[in-house]
Amino acid sequence: EQAQRALESAGTDYDRARVLLMRAIVIRLNNREKEAASFAGRAADEFQRFGDDRRYVSARMTEAGFLADACLFREALEAFEKLRPCESTMEPLTFGILLLNRAIAHREVGDFDRSEACFVQAVRIFEQIGAMALVSRAHWHLARLLMRQTEYQRALPLLDRLRDEFREMGMPHEVAYVSVDMAECLLLLNRSAEVVDLCRSAMSFFETAGLTSGKGAMTALAYLRESAATGRLTGEHLSDVRGFFDVLPRQPNLMFARPTM
Repeated sequence: EQAQRALESAGTDYDRARVLLMRAIVIRLNNREKEAASFAGRAADEFQRFGDDRRYVSARMTEAGFLADACLFREALEAFEKLRPCESTMEPLTFGILLLNRAIAHREVGDFDRSEACFVQAVRIFEQIGAMALVSRAHWHLARLLMRQTEYQRALPLLDRLRDEFREMGMPHEVAYVSVDMAECLLLLNRSAEVVDLCRSAMSFFETAGLTSGKGAMTALAYLRESAATGRLTGEHLSDVRGFFDVLPRQPNLMFARPTM
């Protein structure tokens, strides 16, 4: 409501564009991604009209990000495409993030060659500027591209290395999520018994770190461990846990509701 009132009272078209972007962010917090993307896109159009390249790029990337959050990956790619004329003047970090998000969108629509090319270019940029956390994150998404291509044997050692890197960098959500990806690879390689030790290792990380989100994460990982230990691990179990970890960063006190096994 405050954002709506601010929009109505905005004095100039430029002020209105700033309020549109603010409203987009507020709407996204209420899980209305498509509507939020529409407001961000309108803001981007206005910033472009005023020649404010910095805010234009920010708003357009926000629009694309919200579309991706809504799983509208083709629409997100269309928004990213509008940024082509700005790429030569972008800061390296901004351009690298653009490439990373474009790669993810290409992967989700099944354009694997373009996805890999964007991932490789993003990694190169992140390495050049020393953004090592983003290097690891890009490699993680590259591993997930391999999984989409059913290259589980190739993805597994990459994920194993990334899990150690995320642990060293103190990134608990990534440790948990990579563990789920590894569990999926092991399941599809008929090595689900190894998921028991995998989950035990991830659980020990949360326990040692004493994290706020640790209790829910440990319960979710214990659910996977028990499913594997009893020989009943399925893709459905992995989907249950993956869905939980999708929400956990925004709700760190959330507890995992164990489905009936």
